[in-house]
Amino acid sequence: MNAPGGKRKRITLDQKAAMIKAVESGTKKSKVARDFDVSTSTLSTILSKQQSIIDAVAHASDEPLLDEPATPDGFATSDEVAASWTALRDAGVVPDSESFCDYVSADSEVVATEQLLDDDIVRAVNDPDETSDDDSADELADSVPKASNVPTASEALDAVDVLRRYYGAHEGGEDGMNIAAAAERAIVRIRKMQQRPITDFFAATAV
Repeated sequence: MNAPGGKRKRITLDQKAAMIKAVESGTKKSKVARDFDVSTSTLSTILSKQQSIIDAVAHASDEPLLDEPATPDGFATSDEVAASWTALRDAGVVPDSESFCDYVSADSEVVATEQLLDDDIVRAVNDPDETSDDDSADELADSVPKASNVPTASEALDAVDVLRRYYGAHEGGEDGMNIAAAAERAIVRIRKMQQRPITDFFAATAV
């Protein structure tokens, strides 16, 4: 129903919650509409948004009571906003079934960022360098050996020494001794290549 003077009746959140509670208690919808001076269609609209209204009331009750902050220059006050919304509704720009709260909170439930599970958050904190693409990470792990799994030159030479002592302690180990000696030479050659300054590579290719 419209308020006197052609202006539509403004229904507060608490009034909407009271209407919902009255209907749930068994009161006929027609009586609830009369008691709150609203049309049955308006009441039906309120009941269709029952859960969102209940959640809004619960959220409002959890908010601490604070003094209303001063409105910055250039911003409309709540009264001005209400008057503008009423004018739009009277002009038929917005439907009767939509409230200003519905308008401003239309995108409140839109997921604008990725929602991470607790396990994802813990993994990201513990390993910040881990790639976000699990498939790419698996492929990279399969194709490129980790540096921590590659023995150093010193470790390789120690292994050669173990082989040399093993073959040297057994008869017929001459072939093994030759293999160990060849491996030692290869390890030393690789280590020298790794230790060469980068300028040596440019000098070798210079004309």
